[in-house]
Amino acid sequence: FTITNGGLVWGDFDGGGVHINSSSPSLSYLRIINNSANGYGGGIYCYFSSPTLTNMIITGNSVTVPGNNGGGGGISCRDASPTLTNVIITGNSVTGNNNANGGGGYFSESSSPILTNVTISNNVAPSGGGIYCNANSNPILTNVTIENNSATIHNGGGIYCDFSSPILTDVMISNNSIGGGGGGMYVHGSSSSPILTNVVFANNSASSGGGMYANDSSPILTNVTMTNNTATNTEWSYRGGGIKFNYNLNLVNCIFWNNSPEEIYAYGGSVTVAYSDIGGGESGIGIYGNGTVNWEEGNIDEDPLFVDAANGDYRLSDYSPAIGAGTSTGAPSTDIDSNPRPNPEGSNPDMGAYENALGSPSAPPVPTNLAATVGNGVANLSWTGNEYATSYSVYRSTTSGSGFTAIATGLSTASYQNTGLTNETTYYYKVSSTGAGGESDLTAEISAKPKAQKYTVKTDDTGDYTVIQT
Repeated sequence: FTITNGGLVWGDFDGGGVHINSSSPSLSYLRIINNSANGYGGGIYCYFSSPTLTNMIITGNSVTVPGNNGGGGGISCRDASPTLTNVIITGNSVTGNNNANGGGGYFSESSSPILTNVTISNNVAPSGGGIYCNANSNPILTNVTIENNSATIHNGGGIYCDFSSPILTDVMISNNSIGGGGGGMYVHGSSSSPILTNVVFANNSASSGGGMYANDSSPILTNVTMTNNTATNTEWSYRGGGIKFNYNLNLVNCIFWNNSPEEIYAYGGSVTVAYSDIGGGESGIGIYGNGTVNWEEGNIDEDPLFVDAANGDYRLSDYSPAIGAGTSTGAPSTDIDSNPRPNPEGSNPDMGAYENALGSPSAPPVPTNLAATVGNGVANLSWTGNEYATSYSVYRSTTSGSGFTAIATGLSTASYQNTGLTNETTYYYKVSSTGAGGESDLTAEISAKPKAQKYTVKTDDTGDYTVIQT
């Protein structure tokens, strides 16, 4: 069933497509398309109601805000607690003056909606491009995707929360943007204490707080992956590629990697970090004014080695140092994909939103293409390394198949020059790689026989007498 092209003007009856007042209907298998309102709820408006919305698509709806209050291009809820399951909210919008509240996809005021298996994408509003929450709204989001939303004027490209405490579990927040603060999420207010578990923030951007901007609030982040987010303004009062905060921030089992210009920016306030992978270590946290860092046990500064970050796969490869590096204290029992955590049972949980099937990282792959060239008392070795190795080791023997000992360890490049050798003696070489999971097996052996070089000096005036030529 499709409800389309409905329209309402400002007044007592908001909700261009559906208006729900003091009732609790169950709506399923509906398409709410291209409706509009002047105030609240371009697609659906809920007031003092608790409807159940299942298997719906809400798209192309719009709200124009003629005054200072309004929003919810897709859905607007005021003093309402709807339940949404298997709903897509995409391509909705809110327009108006600079004071328009926002919520291109979803607007929540003094409400406690429950969203499960919901996608909120490609919505636009002055604030809260995807979701706008205010006035003690406490939405519960589980298995929700918030992507490609934008806020045009104020804050919160993906989510805006003002004096609200949402609970986010198994949520992906990616590719949202805003010219103000909080590309992925903006949280404001002393009574705002959002709880985020198994959440990914990726490729969001803002002037300040590329992933999240926590303003006078106290977020708690557990097993959160924050990567590739950007704060475009690098002046001292902005910044915060991953998170900018100024009150309290608590991180456990988190990964903050490759956010720019820094992973975390403390513009005052205090951050507590435990069992987390922070790019740059404690130095990856920028501090301004009276900001403080409580750097507790279990933290590392190592490339988390995602499976394919370039294509949006932030699962941990089998070689990741984040495998088994978390703490079970406060960790969830499953990961963002509903895999058991820890896995296997009895091991330590992983850092980040995803749990690998291994209890500890594997050693990196064996190097390939080992080759040698020789010179006078020298053997030049080269090989093909891999992105999972942090160093390489070279082993040598004068007997084929046995007697190999390490002659060089901790090499950072895939090459080595072995000097001081005896000409006309055959040497045998093998190479290994080392990573978070230890040392790999050795390569197959190769041989090299250094030899004295023969030099010829031309006497017919055709040679270069400044350089001896072979």
